[in-house]
Amino acid sequence: MRYKNICHDSGSIKFVFIIISLFCIGGYFGYLNYAQKKDKIQISGTQQFSKDEYESKNQNFRIEKEIIIFLDENGNEIKTLPILKTVPGKSYSKAYFSENNKYIALDNVEYEIVDGYQQDKIAEITVLNWKGEDLWKKEHPFYYFDSLSPNGKYFLAKSSSQGSISIFNEKRVIDFTPKNKKGGINFTTKEDWRGWISAFSKNGNFFAVVLGIIKKDGDEQKEIDNLFVLDENGNELWRKEEVISGELYGLNISDNDIITVLGSDPNEYRRSKEYRFDKQGNQL
Repeated sequence: MRYKNICHDSGSIKFVFIIISLFCIGGYFGYLNYAQKKDKIQISGTQQFSKDEYESKNQNFRIEKEIIIFLDENGNEIKTLPILKTVPGKSYSKAYFSENNKYIALDNVEYEIVDGYQQDKIAEITVLNWKGEDLWKKEHPFYYFDSLSPNGKYFLAKSSSQGSISIFNEKRVIDFTPKNKKGGINFTTKEDWRGWISAFSKNGNFFAVVLGIIKKDGDEQKEIDNLFVLDENGNELWRKEEVISGELYGLNISDNDIITVLGSDPNEYRRSKEYRFDKQGNQL
């Protein structure tokens, strides 16, 4: 009797139907999400593209499973290069591509498992051109690389141990942070570091970095951003301190080397404001 009452209760039937429907829909979209993630390729540690999307953007390389295939101008195979898988106690690799896809770098890390934890032993970055020819390589103290310059000569990177921002090339590593102790770029004021953005010139001969800071004055604090422009070897060309204020939205270097920083207007937080400079540091 109780069974019949439940089965003939239209409200109960609707409720059960809704639950089953939601379960099926959730499972379907979960499967789609899984299927999409399976075919994703991690690029430069930051962005993900599907295999088809990546190959449509790239004419110099092709990726098949754990192999990078270098192509000539006609799309013919020149050379193959394996990307090592992550295997406990073995080496692994991460691949980085320049914006123009002319250069590629492999960050090879050898590590071991000690008491259940990964301990890095040796890390080496190798930069190659689009033909698969080695350009330079260098051992490094375990940096998280951010991006490879368009000319393949240097990286912007973050130290995994110190949290510092660095310019990294074949010959040297230069750290620049508010608390830098290695003789690189220093600030002239005391502040708390709150982030950074960067951009390369189109020819890769110089780059710009904006370091965001929070300047405190008693109980009040103000968001200030310092702009640094450096050449391809990490030498500082010029800087603008406390010229840009507010929240950072973006940084771009145009084809004619105009540097544009987009931030919030200090007088109207909801309004954006552009700060434009030429390559010599003159504000436009």
